[in-house]
Amino acid sequence: MKESHFLRYGTSSEQKYMASYQHTYDGIAINGNMLAHISKSISLFVHKDIGKEFFIDPMTHSFQHETEKISSASGRIKSSIKKLIEIYGNPLKLILDEFRPITATDFNTNNIPKFVATVLGFQKDHIRRSLDEEYSDYIDYLEISKEPIFLIAPYFYMQSDRTFDDWFSLNSRMINESIKLKAEYKKDIFAELVIDKKLLCDEDKINKILKTYSDSKIDGLLYWINGFDETQATVDELSAVKDFVVKYKRSNPNKKIISLYGGYFSELLMGISNALDGVVHGLEYGESREVVPVGGGIPISKYYFPDIKKRMPELRMSKILLVLKIDTPVKFHKQICDCKKCKETIVKDVLPDFNRYFKAKPKIIKFKKTGNTREIDYPERESKELCLFHYLEVKNKEFKYIKEHGISDIANELTKVHEKYKEHLNEMEIGHLERWAKVLSDG
Repeated sequence: MKESHFLRYGTSSEQKYMASYQHTYDGIAINGNMLAHISKSISLFVHKDIGKEFFIDPMTHSFQHETEKISSASGRIKSSIKKLIEIYGNPLKLILDEFRPITATDFNTNNIPKFVATVLGFQKDHIRRSLDEEYSDYIDYLEISKEPIFLIAPYFYMQSDRTFDDWFSLNSRMINESIKLKAEYKKDIFAELVIDKKLLCDEDKINKILKTYSDSKIDGLLYWINGFDETQATVDELSAVKDFVVKYKRSNPNKKIISLYGGYFSELLMGISNALDGVVHGLEYGESREVVPVGGGIPISKYYFPDIKKRMPELRMSKILLVLKIDTPVKFHKQICDCKKCKETIVKDVLPDFNRYFKAKPKIIKFKKTGNTREIDYPERESKELCLFHYLEVKNKEFKYIKEHGISDIANELTKVHEKYKEHLNEMEIGHLERWAKVLSDG
């Protein structure tokens, strides 16, 4: 596996963007509940429209949360989650029968082997099985049937509380049982670690995780820290993430480790002696994610500002253009962004041209669970596409830049950018640059 930059498949409407901008990323991450929900669409996309490697997140953590977190406005389990429950089978059917979350004690010696085999089998075969017979015969003839680059052992969310030992023990059993099937499935087996932010700074538990996951025979590790926004994280939290990644890689130099939800800080960890092997994010979003609820959000037009490494709203970006006196396309491309999309867009009058990134139409939204309504400015199609393509172009440049430059030099650059903007923007907007630089420079 050579991939380092993964896009997370979001919705079927995003397929055209992922297909047309394949040059900006290496591979695809697909959530299991999404695959169960629109199997045929995703299978055709993977086989017909895109030439990228992929992996499937089995999303088994979904079943341990309160049922209201995975239910629709009607109070019923969401159809995508229900389909996954039906595919995976027992003991998950207790969720439907008793309308309660799964507990660690629901798994035992009798049901774990079959559950693990089913979860791994879903990842390996479901893409292929979802094709119509006619198209299936076609890909068999051409020998272009695609499978994920690795399989992920079933996993569950862990917090630094009294439930830790139970879920940790179960995760370990799931990993060991998955390893037993490696020869049968002929695929590398990865573990997935999903933890609460508080667990990051619990040294005893983190060391226990590191030792157990390092001693196991897994081929790699994916990690997801609940709601971990790199631009808001403290120095201690950032240092804990860096230390975890570095320690894991030091103990497992031949195993891959990938951040499932990461931004520029995660990208930088790839430059620290190649400690991190890959980063996953969505199309213009998904650099952090809460474990629950299992769902999406409301789209908002924002412009990814390359200097600050985060998406910025229209008013803040307009202020930056004014205070920096960016009044010609040449100045914009030199000081703000010179990506292909920005060069195509900012061609005459800077502010009118730049406003094309933020065009929106008001739309009344009714929230299903509360019944309340709210007017939301939904991005127009052109603005959505401009922001999205700009973001992907810049991300692609970031990954390449980090590979070609030293971390100490990049840390110095972050400090300089912080100095440049501290008179114009508040610390909430740029403070992360200084924190990142400090963590990168320490040890």
